[in-house]
Amino acid sequence: MSEPVVFPDINPVLLMRVHPEAESMDDAEAAAVLQGEETAAAGEDQLASQQDPGAPPEQIIPEPPATAPPTNVDVPLVMQVGSTLECTMGNWTGEPTSYSYRWQIDGTNVGTDSALYTVTAGDVGGMATCTVTATNARGSTTAPSSNPVQIA
Repeated sequence: MSEPVVFPDINPVLLMRVHPEAESMDDAEAAAVLQGEETAAAGEDQLASQQDPGAPPEQIIPEPPATAPPTNVDVPLVMQVGSTLECTMGNWTGEPTSYSYRWQIDGTNVGTDSALYTVTAGDVGGMATCTVTATNARGSTTAPSSNPVQIA
């Protein structure tokens, strides 16, 4: 067997594809990884393993533009993590483009327009809720208040 021809300026994976005497795909890919290069073959193999070979390429169909204000599907959820209350936005239809938050403790507005609220010493023992308003190009809708959480 003759000595392999070395092309120092060529990616080892590409060399393996064009030069039949390259040692192996594993060695060539290892060299490519050491050089910080990704191989197109690895991406193609991964994509092929995720798709049915006979199926047409998956098409992503965008949702049509909103024709009405957002609709709340699931109310927001409040949880306490340490000294911070966190409010989820809930789930919405109608493509909301922004959300605003209103915090209440024992029925009194507190905090700012944020999904997070930092608990103060005076809040401990109170019941916290969060109300979320979603907005899109067609208007705004306020969800029902979240679950009440007793502040620890």
